[in-house]
Amino acid sequence: MTLTTLTFAVEPKPMEVKEATPAVLSCVITGITEVLSAASWTDSSSDVALTDGDDFTIVAGTYNPGTNSQTTTLTVTNGVSADSTFSCKVSSTEWIKVDEKTSVSLNVFDVTFEDKAVSTAQPQTITCSM
Repeated sequence: MTLTTLTFAVEPKPMEVKEATPAVLSCVITGITEVLSAASWTDSSSDVALTDGDDFTIVAGTYNPGTNSQTTTLTVTNGVSADSTFSCKVSSTEWIKVDEKTSVSLNVFDVTFEDKAVSTAQPQTITCSM
């Protein structure tokens, strides 16, 4: 007889994207044997619940019995111009968890190109600042 022990855990999947680029953040919930009772996302700076619309797409995810997990995602449709933090909130009746909050970072970078005149007669160096 094999005994399998499960432990409830929420793993954030942060992302780094170019400024104003759409991004998909996720939280992988493991150690469950049934679908989560609730999954939502908030803006961590204000703790205001986000809703599906022009700026965000929220997917609660589907329970995967093969991995005892469920992945919830937040798509930031229009991207952001500065580093931001969002939170996934999950509830599980199985584990008696209500609005278990986990922070997920969205880091933004911008690429700046420096103009440079080049000549084919000599080796050139082109730089890119991030």
